[in-house]
Amino acid sequence: MRGSEPREEEPDAGSDGEKEEPAELLQNSPLTDKIGGRDPWQAVTASILVLLFFRYRLAVIFPMLIGLFAFTCNANRELVSLLLHTLANLHVLAADSEVRLKLLGAFTDTLSPQFLFLFDNVNKMQRAWQHTLGHKDELKSGTAATVIELEDVPPGALLSEPFAQNIADKARSKLTVKQLYDDIDWPHVRGIGAATILRIWLKYVPSLSPHRAAVEELFTVKHNKHRLRLRKSKIHTLRATNIDESTTVGAASVLRNFLAQLFITPVSLVNWMFMLCGDQLTIDRIRKIIRYTAKCDTPHEQHKWALPIIQLWHMKWAWQKAIFRLHWHSDLAKGTFGLHHDIVLIEREKV
Repeated sequence: MRGSEPREEEPDAGSDGEKEEPAELLQNSPLTDKIGGRDPWQAVTASILVLLFFRYRLAVIFPMLIGLFAFTCNANRELVSLLLHTLANLHVLAADSEVRLKLLGAFTDTLSPQFLFLFDNVNKMQRAWQHTLGHKDELKSGTAATVIELEDVPPGALLSEPFAQNIADKARSKLTVKQLYDDIDWPHVRGIGAATILRIWLKYVPSLSPHRAAVEELFTVKHNKHRLRLRKSKIHTLRATNIDESTTVGAASVLRNFLAQLFITPVSLVNWMFMLCGDQLTIDRIRKIIRYTAKCDTPHEQHKWALPIIQLWHMKWAWQKAIFRLHWHSDLAKGTFGLHHDIVLIEREKV
């Protein structure tokens, strides 16, 4: 009978027969990293988003819109999982970019730098929710920079010793306007100018198309000096900073940040020169840094490794600025329209 079947005696709570779960099983259990079966980081993330919402109402607008879109479309679980893994993939890409930058900086210990720095300031106007005497619109300034790899760099092209020796010998004083003028190959310049005009005519006058081969031969054969091969530029983005590079102190902080991101050692700064490219304001600040730190102890602190080079498109902007200044009218200074008002807003009156 069912009632006569032997029953196993259950051990008492305090008896020696009580089975204890091994510590190894507890350590390997997935429940140890979760609270109530959920990942604790979900609660932390939700709390951070709530705090950001109280600080800035639009801080959570993007995840809110994505969540509403996925909910209204009755999105599949795989799509939601894909959206959740986007941030993790961005972290992986950032780590890969950091490794590439460190690799470029490591080569400078023994080889000539194969890259240049190109950076400029970025400005964003932060509007005040409610204008008061102590609360108004504020201009936020930062720096965006890239590292561009150079092509066909000969060994020893950027050694600092010959450059420093020319400065010590004051070799610049031996240059004259006549020497610089005579160094220009004027027949070559005139030939390239004429060939460029002919190429424009071929583009807009179809009846001249039979002469296209002869015009292209002017570029490929007759006036060909150093024909560049077709290549794809390799550009690496640096981490953006909130440093205002329009000041001398800010520009010095930007340079230190570049060296830190690429892990460039002081030994490399003694042996090589690094090209720093930007607009006229950036180049002026770098030159001031070199003058102000000329009496420091080491070449690293003296910034002798910095080689400022202005970019061509910024020179065109400088020419346009000169035209604007020639046509600047004093009556526009007090108005809300015109260039003067915009320059005051971005705090660039003295540029």
